Amino acid sequence: MKKIMTAFLTTTAGLLLAASSDPVGKTRIAPVDDNIMYVSWSGEGTGAWQKFEIYYDMETGLFEGKWWYDDEHSGTIKGAATAEIPGGVTGKGRFGGDYAGAWTGTFYFRGICFGKTWAKSDPPGDGEFKGI
Repeated sequence: MKKIMTAFLTTTAGLLLAASSDPVGKTRIAPVDDNIMYVSWSGEGTGAWQKFEIYYDMETGLFEGKWWYDDEHSGTIKGAATAEIPGGVTGKGRFGGDYAGAWTGTFYFRGICFGKTWAKSDPPGDGEFKGI
């Protein structure tokens, strides 16, 4: 009986000690105001960007993405933020692939985006894009 009681008390003490300790090593992380790192938009347009997806990295201020003209013609999107606006940024950059060119646009973090594209070839020529 004494052995059972000793085993029970030892187990209970071990469980209480484990429950009271902080598994992270008492490291506290400050709360994050806005934990969004990447914002994305997709949509349609005229010119080369018949369909597109674009991503914005809020830490670096860089844009990356992909555009599609049709099943056979597509390319990449790269760019950078040019200015902060209330609730978003403006940006500009280049797009590569079959119909390469330049782009500029306005991007709202919790809403729409819109802008213009200038392709080096015609067709598809210059165009506009919009997305959510």
